[in-house]
Amino acid sequence: MSALSTKENQFLKLARMHPEGLTDSIIETELPHFELDDVVNVANSLSSKSLIQLMRQGTGIVYKAKTDDEAKK
Repeated sequence: MSALSTKENQFLKLARMHPEGLTDSIIETELPHFELDDVVNVANSLSSKSLIQLMRQGTGIVYKAKTDDEAKK
């Protein structure tokens, strides 16, 4: 697996701190330097590497870090 960028590492670390899932409001509070494009690009990249899963919650998206076992599948 390729190395993660700084922003990918920050996002993944935050997702692991919130096992219930990251919401836009958590991201805005904890990663204020992330623009919408950053969130989209990082989430897509981490998802393609099977490190997070994107889930619909109401009208928004929740980003959940996969466990090590889930990421290996």
